[in-house]
Amino acid sequence: MTLAERLAAGGYRTAAVVSGGFCRSDFGFGKGFQEYHNLGSRLSVTLPVIKEALARASGRPYFLYVHLLEVHDPYEPPPPFDKLWTDSGYHGPMDGGREALTRARLGAPFSAKDTAQLRALYDGSMRELDDRLGELFDVIGPEPIVVFTADHGEAFGEHGRLQARQRRLRRANPRAVDLARARPRRREGHRTHRRARRPDADPAGTRGTARRQRPGGPQLGASSRWPPLGRAPAFVEAVFNHDNDPPHPFGSLALRSRDRKFIRSLLGGVDELYDLAADPAEKRNLAAERPEEAARWRRLVDERLETSMRASRALPSVDPSSVDLDPGLVQKLKASGYVR
Repeated sequence: MTLAERLAAGGYRTAAVVSGGFCRSDFGFGKGFQEYHNLGSRLSVTLPVIKEALARASGRPYFLYVHLLEVHDPYEPPPPFDKLWTDSGYHGPMDGGREALTRARLGAPFSAKDTAQLRALYDGSMRELDDRLGELFDVIGPEPIVVFTADHGEAFGEHGRLQARQRRLRRANPRAVDLARARPRRREGHRTHRRARRPDADPAGTRGTARRQRPGGPQLGASSRWPPLGRAPAFVEAVFNHDNDPPHPFGSLALRSRDRKFIRSLLGGVDELYDLAADPAEKRNLAAERPEEAARWRRLVDERLETSMRASRALPSVDPSSVDLDPGLVQKLKASGYVR
């Protein structure tokens, strides 16, 4: 049962406008949506389609899912965003394109100037998205609840790595934005430093824990046996699906509490344990120095992994050779780094 299915059953008009090729309805993401637009374009192009989808709601409550790729690599923002912070005197190889990023991912050396140039292109992409989101919010108006989230952060030289899809779970990669705007009674916002787990955005009856419970109200996510948010460790996974032989559904898993982070490699690497209070940059691995503590975290990870694997085994099997992808879609997936 998806969020879109649950809301559609409750009378909502459901629509999705999707960029990129990885979340197309062809792959099953269209469940519960009355209309699903696989556009593969930037928000500046898809806004008219969003407006039309909202018009078809005709006063009904609606759920709109918009998938954005402005800040996804390759980092190639259009003018004038490509020149906002880049160094005009830079003549190195880091142009933000797929070829340069692939070379860096495979181990080619990069300098501090390369990293600065790449970060500037990323910031330009972020500024473009910020401007376009302003246009989107003008379209939807002040009333709807808006949730803005992402599936991972980006790495710019931390631990000697560039870009997030190195599939590592150290500090930069799991950090992702979570913003929510409800119908405000006051103008100022509120920022929390508590960890958010992605299931916490799910509707009542699904796994997860609400960030705030209304006194006397229903307890959302009561089916979960994990402690309430703030006390439970946040779970993070990095998925490897084409870089390993044989493939494993998970490459590494991590659990993070307020002051600890444990990373378990499932592909032969060493486990990692960090004291976040003393070492927020995660540079000193304490797993060997604190074997008993590492063992406790390892048991928690194994427990969560077994839960995930049971769920995976319950899904219907699919023969990858039976999937016939459109050549245009293959090119889009290659451009985003998902297909070689």
